[in-house]
Amino acid sequence: MHKKEAIFLEHYKNFQLSIFLASRDIEYLAANPPILEKQYTFFRKHFKFDKIYLELYRSETVDLNAYLSVKKFFEQKGIKLSAAFTAYSQTDENWEHRVAECLCYTDPAALSRTKSLFETMATHFDEILLDDYVFTNCTCQRCRELKGNRAWDDFRLELVPQVCQEYMIEPAKKINPNVKITLKYPTWHESYHRLGYNTTQSPFLFDEIYSGTETRNHLYSNFRNPRYTSYSLMQYLSSISPYRNRGNWFDTYGSVDVIDMLEQLYLSLFSSPKELTLYGWGTLYHTVYAAAMGFELERIDNFLGELGNAIGIPVYLPHNSSGEDHLYDFWGMCGLPFQPTVEFTENKRTILLTSASACDPQLIEKMAKHLIDGGNVILTPGCLEALKGKGIEEFTGMSMAPRAQLSNQFGIYGSADFETNYFSCEKPVSMRIVDFKLNEENLLAIQNQPSSPNPLLSYCNYGQGRLYLLNSPETWSDCYLLPIPILNTLRRELSKDLPIYLEGPGNVSLFPKDNHSCILQSYLPYNTTVQLHIKGNYKEIINLESKKRIPSDYQLHGESIFTLPLQKSTFSAYRW
Repeated sequence: MHKKEAIFLEHYKNFQLSIFLASRDIEYLAANPPILEKQYTFFRKHFKFDKIYLELYRSETVDLNAYLSVKKFFEQKGIKLSAAFTAYSQTDENWEHRVAECLCYTDPAALSRTKSLFETMATHFDEILLDDYVFTNCTCQRCRELKGNRAWDDFRLELVPQVCQEYMIEPAKKINPNVKITLKYPTWHESYHRLGYNTTQSPFLFDEIYSGTETRNHLYSNFRNPRYTSYSLMQYLSSISPYRNRGNWFDTYGSVDVIDMLEQLYLSLFSSPKELTLYGWGTLYHTVYAAAMGFELERIDNFLGELGNAIGIPVYLPHNSSGEDHLYDFWGMCGLPFQPTVEFTENKRTILLTSASACDPQLIEKMAKHLIDGGNVILTPGCLEALKGKGIEEFTGMSMAPRAQLSNQFGIYGSADFETNYFSCEKPVSMRIVDFKLNEENLLAIQNQPSSPNPLLSYCNYGQGRLYLLNSPETWSDCYLLPIPILNTLRRELSKDLPIYLEGPGNVSLFPKDNHSCILQSYLPYNTTVQLHIKGNYKEIINLESKKRIPSDYQLHGESIFTLPLQKSTFSAYRW
């Protein structure tokens, strides 16, 4: 007998790379082995991938013989394999009455099929991934009758986990007790609770969860999030008990160009996932995306292990909440390193509260304790408005007026009027007007009109802490246009708990780490320079790619200041 030849595959050092092979491609590849071999060679040339996700079902079930023949092909190549399932149908009863062709989770035929598919996958695999279609918006007669007088949120938050347990997890584990089942959460977390993505129960039902970081072409998209979500969603889902968020996934959909793909890749990796999944095999084959991403994956892998854990300004998003969705992501695009979490921080750090935070009925009590103990709280306009009449008056006399102001002039207040400096942005920006009580609030940055200073950043004192109000343009992406000195003031004031902060234009993100390292990411279409302020006395910093040592410009007020070049649409990583 001949010994089986050992297979040696290259791997990335700091993450596992997987590729998703969609059901629509599998039968074709099974029927054309030379084409499958050719495509495998293409992907092996560009990527050091470890695993393939083989999708068995998406509206139609793949022929099992074809499915298993493709599985065997990859096994012979030494590739790890996982089954995959997408709860999407264009054939079920009344499918055309459901947005995005999701399933009805009370349809006996769909549930029976789902149970059978999970039994089949568990028979042949030790791992199953659920794509981010484990939701429902069905309002059929069955669903309405079962819902009764409950809100749709409450009904679906109970229904979907129950179906996952009874028709997916239990049947699969009965066939194969060792099978691990992973639930992928989508990028649109503002809709989770409305459509049945339960963040309190489902993470305990599944062995692991996964993050959908596909922000796609954020200029022309039905998604409402900017690129920063490709980073922040991983942070949010990783804060959810029992803390088993394995990785990130992004795709080629939504008219993406190469820059879109690379920015999704960068931010997905900057959040330090154990695994990164590319969707998908069919849409990436023989494209420029593959070559570009392959180069960048190698580039990032060379220094990723030198970065620590992500740190930032926490944003409190309670379970099953929504409101001012992704507002913090827009500020994240301006160098404010916001980091969403399901927990209200019990320490003296600065925390951002949005109208989603106000979904917590104990928020006022938590704020009071935080401020009295010396912590700082940043309120958004929506949070201030949501807490009106519920106790916010204990802390501040500010309120949101029912009108807006348009101006392109902004100012920074010093300790007296003669110290105020004014700056203009390229177009007028509309902002909600804040009614404030003079000499109770300290104005730090304003939007200006004659006799109408409108707070952009202001604060009042309570206990040992500060209560800030961070106003926002009515069109949130207009925060990218704010004058550089205004953005610098926001970053400096709100990053007091962090070891670093950024000075420079909007459309630049800062990703600080806990081991004296950081990443700067530019989304600008032109090269620029920024200043990095590091708290402490540091003579130099090191570029983690080039290993070049960069001397500080000067030290001032306990900070070391470095002027750093940033190339357009890419990143630089540093440690000190």
